[in-house]
Amino acid sequence: DAPAAVGRVAELITGGSTAVSGVLLKSFLAEGQQPPPPQDERPDAAKALKHGVSIADACVGWEATHAALEQLAAAVKARRAAAG
Repeated sequence: DAPAAVGRVAELITGGSTAVSGVLLKSFLAEGQQPPPPQDERPDAAKALKHGVSIADACVGWEATHAALEQLAAAVKARRAAAG
């Protein structure tokens, strides 16, 4: 679960760890994943797709992405403040 993993990483950073230099968060406009339409379908088959939902990997949505970035930024600020 991405939000839980981000929380654990933020705790490490806040605690002073410098072992984390980056994160990979699979993010898209809307949460989830949907299969692409079959190649042999009519050209209008893509109309059945939900706008903003990945057709590749399962992703977190924009709101969760924003919250994760805010949490990680706060952790970095806390680490920097503690380091002086």
